Amino acid sequence: MIYVTLNLVVIIKKKVCDDNDACTIDSCDPMSGCIFYTPDCLCNDNNACTTDSCEKYIGCINIFINCDDNDASTTDYCDEGAGCLHKHSDEY
Repeated sequence: MIYVTLNLVVIIKKKVCDDNDACTIDSCDPMSGCIFYTPDCLCNDNNACTTDSCEKYIGCINIFINCDDNDASTTDYCDEGAGCLHKHSDEY
């Protein structure tokens, strides 16, 4: 931005606050400068069947968990709210 006032030129350069990290929220505070914040909930998909993480260059990663309890007498599955569940075959 360039302002001209009474034959005086003032150049204001806007600071860019980008740390190139997909896991942070970047902002600029006029008094203190750049702020890079990593909230705990950034990648939480609210699904108990996934592990949630963030990779700097990719962003959010939500990987489905393995609910296999290695018990042939159960049917293993995952409920988004409750997580891993194991039903015995006699419960059907």
